[in-house]
Amino acid sequence: GLRRLMKYCGKGDKAGEWSCRTVCVGHAVSACCLSALSNLYYGPLAYHAIGYPNTRLQTIAVQASLGYFVFDLVWCSVTGGETLSVLCHHIISIAVCAVTLVLGTSGSEVLGTLFGAEVSNPLLQLRWFLVDSGLRGSRRSLR
Repeated sequence: GLRRLMKYCGKGDKAGEWSCRTVCVGHAVSACCLSALSNLYYGPLAYHAIGYPNTRLQTIAVQASLGYFVFDLVWCSVTGGETLSVLCHHIISIAVCAVTLVLGTSGSEVLGTLFGAEVSNPLLQLRWFLVDSGLRGSRRSLR
C-alpha cells in the first residue's frame, strides 16, 4: 500500500526523495509524540530531572531517533544533496543519541530538545511536497 502510494506520488527520479521525506515526516511526528508523552505525561519533565536514568519509553524514543539519524546521514551521503552543515547536524545527533543510550541517562533532556528540533519538520516537508508537485503559488502552498 504505502510503497505503491510512494511510486504514484514520486515522479521518476524524485521517487526516492519522496520516500525519504515521508520517512522524515514519520520520524518527526513520532519523535514529537513520544517526547511529549514521555515528558508531559509519564515524566520526568525535561530539565527538571537533569541526568536522571532513562525510562523505558525514553530509551525506545532515543533508539528510534538514532536509527532515523543514521538512515538520513546515509541517505544524504549517498545522494550528495546536502551541505556540510547538515551532515554535521546528523553526526552530532547520532553522537548525542548514542551517548544517551550508552550512559543510560539524560533521556528527558534529549527528548525535550528533540521535540523542539522536530516540531516544525512536518510543515517544512509539506512545503517541499507542494513545491515538488507544482503547487507553489497555489492556495495550498505555504510560501
